[in-house]
Amino acid sequence: LAPPAWETLCYHPARCMPVRMLVEHRITEVAMHGWDIRAPSDPSTHLAPESFPAFFTIIMERVVTRAFRPDARRSRPIGYRFVVTGPLTTTTDIVLSPEGACVAPTGQAEVDVCFRCEAEPSILVMFGRRPLEAAIATGEGTVEGDHALAVAFGQSFQGG
Repeated sequence: LAPPAWETLCYHPARCMPVRMLVEHRITEVAMHGWDIRAPSDPSTHLAPESFPAFFTIIMERVVTRAFRPDARRSRPIGYRFVVTGPLTTTTDIVLSPEGACVAPTGQAEVDVCFRCEAEPSILVMFGRRPLEAAIATGEGTVEGDHALAVAFGQSFQGG
């Protein structure tokens, strides 16, 4: 496709979306479900690093808003920063508020909790395949800041 064609709207059962997003969505579906099938019988299974950019695009555009529902028990917005390293390096700020969740402009505000991890564990956490607490407990990630808020993030997360 020519570059402008990637933004052409096309049909998806959830909603109309650009061709680019439909392709990224399909890549993540095939890669994640392939992992789902292989991982129970082969714990050394990994996601293909070539799929990481599509996963992070989908996390930014879709997963965060689906994974966290509005919650009136949240008394104030709470900022979480994910610093991801490995074959794909990125930083994402997520804000949880009573209204739900959103991806915030990175680095423009102080955050309450910072998670640091490699790309694959981050993807598995954001897609609900690995509990955040498990990633921290196994050393796949570290947390800086209020540990109670880190636990609250994991408990609020309903999977993307």
